[in-house]
Amino acid sequence: MDVQERLRNLADEAPTITAVPASLLPRARHRIARNVAVLAVGVTVIVLATITGIRALDRSGLSHHKVIPAAPNRVTAWFDAARGRIVVPAFSAQNSPELVAIDPAHRAQPAILTGKALLSGTAVAPLGFSRDGRRLLLHEGNLGDSKFVVLDSDGRTTSVPARHSAWFSAALSPDGSSVAAAGPDGIRVYPVAGGPPRLLPGTSNAISASWSPDGTKIAYGTRSSSRGWVLWVVNSDGSGRRVLVDLRGQFLTELGTPAWSPDGTRLAFAMTADCMHGCSSVSIVNADGTALRQLTRPGNSWSPAWSPDGSQIAILLNGGAATKNPDGSGLVTLTLPARSFPPVLIWNPSR
Repeated sequence: MDVQERLRNLADEAPTITAVPASLLPRARHRIARNVAVLAVGVTVIVLATITGIRALDRSGLSHHKVIPAAPNRVTAWFDAARGRIVVPAFSAQNSPELVAIDPAHRAQPAILTGKALLSGTAVAPLGFSRDGRRLLLHEGNLGDSKFVVLDSDGRTTSVPARHSAWFSAALSPDGSSVAAAGPDGIRVYPVAGGPPRLLPGTSNAISASWSPDGTKIAYGTRSSSRGWVLWVVNSDGSGRRVLVDLRGQFLTELGTPAWSPDGTRLAFAMTADCMHGCSSVSIVNADGTALRQLTRPGNSWSPAWSPDGSQIAILLNGGAATKNPDGSGLVTLTLPARSFPPVLIWNPSR
């Protein structure tokens, strides 16, 4: 059988296509047009949704947000990742001290600084950043010994010889040049670059210290057998000391370190009442001592820290942490590292 004959046989076996009656043509055309229109609308919706989603991501910053892996970072990379974040102390799986920078918006994994990149103490607590976020004051504790250390973003460390102070009772000035350390004889201001400290007169029995955002004032708490608990403000040169909040007669067992709002108009502080089940709460007061009010109910909340824009306050809770608006609304729970032990948290003021 030649090729032409085979082609003729295949043509004879092919199914016959019946012509569409003329009466059905308008209906067929209408159905085709309707299907094409539906398809076009669907494609348009998908395209618009995609464009809208991309624009939304662009506005929120998510599309440009660099996710920092939850693994040890070099010092400079960690400082970069920690901008605008909440920092808490923790331990690694090998029981090395860590600093964990948490994104309060939960858009990125925590950034962790650990091991030799950090310090060699058995425990490390962050006490505060400089205003630009490139310098961090730490309390390093070892068995029978403790010290304050300034860690720079390039990895350099500087020890501050404030050994008369107790835990968590020192603060880094906004420009990063000085450390104010509280102690029984008062507040001493140590130059980070070296040199003798200055003792601020009239600040004896100081238990805390906190610089105002402009560096011109220091808020601090005192406790004495005769006066009880008092919150004070003094100019950084030692002048102009005045009572901010008089808490005598409040039956308190602890007064936490005050935290200034970024604009310097308000302070938040924790205080613990003498009760059986833990009655610590956080309060806010204006910088002139007026409008004292509670941020949290008595329970277990302490260590307030303001967000860089002043719109939120981070607090430690019994077994966790959260943020709240300064008016007390908008409680949002934060996810802490599994091996964290946060007696204190801080919020990096740089953005």
